[in-house]
Amino acid sequence: MIRFATKNEITDWDTYVARNPGGGHILQTLEYGSFKRIGNWKPLFLFIDDVAVMVIQKQVPLLGLLWYLPKGPGATSSKQIVSLISQLSTIAIKRRVFVIKIDPEIEYSEKEEARLLKSGFSRVSLVQPNQSTVILDISAPENAIIASFNQKTRNAIRRAERERITVKAVKSTTKNCNILYRQYRATAVGKWRVRNCAYYHTFWQSFESRGQGQMFFAYNGNEVVASAYVLFFDGVGTYKDGASSRERPVYGTSHFLQWEIIRWLKQHKISKYDLCGTPPSARIDDLTHSYYGFGKFKTSFSKHVTDFVGTYDKPLRPIQYWLWDRIVRNMVTRLNFLVGKSYWF
Repeated sequence: MIRFATKNEITDWDTYVARNPGGGHILQTLEYGSFKRIGNWKPLFLFIDDVAVMVIQKQVPLLGLLWYLPKGPGATSSKQIVSLISQLSTIAIKRRVFVIKIDPEIEYSEKEEARLLKSGFSRVSLVQPNQSTVILDISAPENAIIASFNQKTRNAIRRAERERITVKAVKSTTKNCNILYRQYRATAVGKWRVRNCAYYHTFWQSFESRGQGQMFFAYNGNEVVASAYVLFFDGVGTYKDGASSRERPVYGTSHFLQWEIIRWLKQHKISKYDLCGTPPSARIDDLTHSYYGFGKFKTSFSKHVTDFVGTYDKPLRPIQYWLWDRIVRNMVTRLNFLVGKSYWF
């Protein structure tokens, strides 16, 4: 019922992930597991029943091992998750794992949440930014897609075209990574923390080399005025990073950039586009929410916000988990950022 993947299966890992009941996710791929080694995570590749599960493992001093399933497991319901994690726990306990962390892409309902809580899972703070998000269906013809945007968005796209803004898919060279990183860091000031430059360079270049990532620049003449990086896997594109210049902005540039990304994704057989991160649907108009600005921009492409169940811990060793939850977690995450300018997760 549960086993570790063979070397040959790991080589072809993404094929198995794409067959999961809940569909494949880019953060369950071989490349993501390999990339996370940069933060001292160790990827483990398992099969639980017929579900391919990529776990990343990190040692927590004095407490044991933490297992995290980024955007996993690839299930279709909380009932299936309870079964999968119950089986995974039998192996985890033997390996001194004190907690299993999950954030599956199962749409939120009171019933789904209640089943997880009743089964011993604890709801915790997010690791990934898109517990709530806007997911665009881009399988329709281009004229139907752009007609689905609100009028203000369509006007913004046309304005940028009139101003001769151009968008290009570019290579993740060191020079281009530096441009995107500078814009991203400047945009983030006072809004969110930014990892160190090397982390982003390695991420963007490694996913591009795997054929699962693409960088885009929007130009005003020869000047890069907006930039974005998009991941794609199993027919789904994910807006990973993006920023725009605050100097001499052209109205509509960011909307036009996203429109050209959508067109590029369609040409590469991508049928869904996750804009990756908004306030919850119930708070989408809440000016006090930290994601309000993101939500306002992304819902201009579609008003529908998808809410997932969120991030949960399954404690396996009560004492160790209590220490982690009350004391150790805050200490190690703060120290990690102060020393290495990077997130612990």
